[in-house]
Amino acid sequence: EGEAWVRATTVAQVRSRGAVQTQIDGREVVLVLAPDGSVACLDARCYHHGGELAPGKVKHVGGRACIVCPWHKYPITLDTGEGLYTALDGVVKSKGVMQRVHPVRVTDNGHIWVRLAVGGPRIESDTYADPQPEPDADGVVVLPNGARVIYPQPRS
Repeated sequence: EGEAWVRATTVAQVRSRGAVQTQIDGREVVLVLAPDGSVACLDARCYHHGGELAPGKVKHVGGRACIVCPWHKYPITLDTGEGLYTALDGVVKSKGVMQRVHPVRVTDNGHIWVRLAVGGPRIESDTYADPQPEPDADGVVVLPNGARVIYPQPRS
């Protein structure tokens, strides 16, 4: 766990925008307004393919408050970071914790404080939250999850 609480934004800003993306100690996070009026903080990029979550819709899926990634419509729970899916039998099920969720405190004056929850084992969203390595001479980057990304080389 990160030890320091960092002032991230205000409740007023989150209410007016629905979501605020910011950086805390070099990590991109998104603060979103939950349906019950509370504020949640998650890694800013979706665990699946790195899509920005800030433009995603917040809604209930299977009775749980989620942000839905705008890229591939993956619902992510706001309280635990679980990836949800609807099984063939129509029941909403969990893939397990896929998105890192960070503790939030809201003060009486409306300031939102966040403490990064970066301890423990790696989870899927860490792939897009951690600084990315530079491509090698062939334009290849190997991500922490083993995926190889090839960047096109500029033509000379």
